[in-house]
Amino acid sequence: MTTMAFALLLVVLAATVRAQLLPASSLPGSGLGPTTGEWVRGKATHYGPFPSYPPFSEIGYQANDVGVGCSNGQPGGDPRWNAILAQGTVPNPVMNSTVWPVVPTVAVSEAAWGFGNKNRICFQTVRIRNARNTSLELTAHVVDFCPAAGCLWKAEERHRNVDLYGETTFRRLGGVDGVIEIEVVWPAGLVPYANAAVHRMAGCWRLLLLLSPLCACCAV
Repeated sequence: MTTMAFALLLVVLAATVRAQLLPASSLPGSGLGPTTGEWVRGKATHYGPFPSYPPFSEIGYQANDVGVGCSNGQPGGDPRWNAILAQGTVPNPVMNSTVWPVVPTVAVSEAAWGFGNKNRICFQTVRIRNARNTSLELTAHVVDFCPAAGCLWKAEERHRNVDLYGETTFRRLGGVDGVIEIEVVWPAGLVPYANAAVHRMAGCWRLLLLLSPLCACCAV
């Protein structure tokens, strides 16, 4: 291989490595570094029980922590989830099997806040307020995830959005139907897409291992 071709290979390799090592906050639509207690603009949707308009209702949480993405699945229930239920539940007239805590709960994006962040964000609390009427505010527990495959939020919004569980919580924040413009204070120190950064680092090392024999041959 000529010296010019070898130099071109090194340029391509360097550019690829640089792309792999970009920080997680540079991912498309991320734009959020380690959280530090500021209000971050986002959107709130709703899921689970919605008695006043049954077509909006979904099965939601079930007995034995089924549907609670943050549950550790231990027999008798995750003690963190049990502590939430101990503060009371609301009967759901639309679907009797649905477990509806009185305490506000939310789902967050699995793509942005799951995987590497899951054990850090699960059962943490987030402050949420209506962006257009900041007097409407509540604190909710993160107990579930909008799945990485199939979540309907736009990719650039996933790390900023929440899914409010149940009609009561949605109404408390001024929701009527559809979406609420909100602001959220996320748990301090978390970085969205943390798992993606780990995977890209691993990809970088795999690329170096694959190309190292070729580079060695070229250098001879």
